[in-house]
Amino acid sequence: MAAAETATFSLSVQFVEIYNEEIRDLLQPDHDPRDARISEQDGQMVLEGVCCERLGQGEEGWGQALALFHEGCRNRVTGGSAAAQGTCMLASSHHLAVCADVAHLQYATSCTRW
Repeated sequence: MAAAETATFSLSVQFVEIYNEEIRDLLQPDHDPRDARISEQDGQMVLEGVCCERLGQGEEGWGQALALFHEGCRNRVTGGSAAAQGTCMLASSHHLAVCADVAHLQYATSCTRW
C-alpha cells in the first residue's frame, strides 16, 4: 500500500469595476461605493468593502465562478449605445477586476492499494 496525499483548497472571488477612481462592487451593485477601497497588506493588493463570494469545489466551483462573472457583467455601468448593454466591452476609462483568493486548507492522506 502507498499513501497518497490530496490537498484541499478554498476559492473566493470578487468582481469590481473601477471608473473615475470609484470602485463599484459588481456582485452587490446596491452597495455604497464609498465603502470599497484598495489597500496593501503584507505586500499584496487587497480589495476591501466589497462582496467576496466563496466558491464550491471542483466543477461546481467553476460553474459558480462563470455565473458570477456573467452576473458582474450584467451589473456594470455602461455608457453610450444601447447595443453595448449586457456585454463586457468597456471604454478605456473603465477597468474590470476579478480578484481570486486561493487558500490551502489541509492535506489529507489516504491509502491506495498497488
